[in-house]
Amino acid sequence: MRPAPFAPETLRDIDLVLATHGHADHLDPGTLGPIAAANLECLFVVPASCAALARSRGVPAGRLVEAHAFALLEVAGVAIHPLPSAHEELAIDDHGRHLALGYVADLGGVTIYHSGDCAPYPGLADNLSAFDVDLGLLPVNGRDAERLAGGIPGNFSLDEALSLAESAPFGAAIGHHFGMFDFNTIDEAAARAALAARSAGPAFVLAEEGLRYAVSASRRQPSAPSARIRP
Repeated sequence: MRPAPFAPETLRDIDLVLATHGHADHLDPGTLGPIAAANLECLFVVPASCAALARSRGVPAGRLVEAHAFALLEVAGVAIHPLPSAHEELAIDDHGRHLALGYVADLGGVTIYHSGDCAPYPGLADNLSAFDVDLGLLPVNGRDAERLAGGIPGNFSLDEALSLAESAPFGAAIGHHFGMFDFNTIDEAAARAALAARSAGPAFVLAEEGLRYAVSASRRQPSAPSARIRP
């Protein structure tokens, strides 16, 4: 629906790339290789279930870090807690590894949760309850039977993302994953109007291209998750 805002090889001083699952709009061969070539010290964290796929799409084997649900990673000075994500459902491979992960990352005292592609599942809020998330990054393009029948698994609706932000709770949240494919987007005007009409709950905005967001820590540091939700 729009051109890429910049070429991936123009991204410099990148220490760490986190990929949440193997779909090409998240593990993109046209992006990974150029970033790796332009940032020779950059490390790439991917679910262990798609490590071979990541290598085939341009991630150097020696700079690949495999992530497993609930196994803490310390990478490039960042504490990363991988959590299961349900891209419509909680799916695992033949080795019991989750196909989709989200990440809670402690970045200099600021705690950010990126769910990756995810829909609600029992226990998600419990998995997040051990972390005081300052900022949640959540897809809001929703899901329906027609898209699923066409091989397009979905994500949170805007209402479901709002509910998670409130129940977790997050300090604030940004909704994203829209405006790229015309068959898998949202009515942005209606969504922004719905957000503007809210009178309570954490700050929640839709991502806008070209903006820079400042995030400050307001709560305690994260601890290990107390609940482990598995398929």
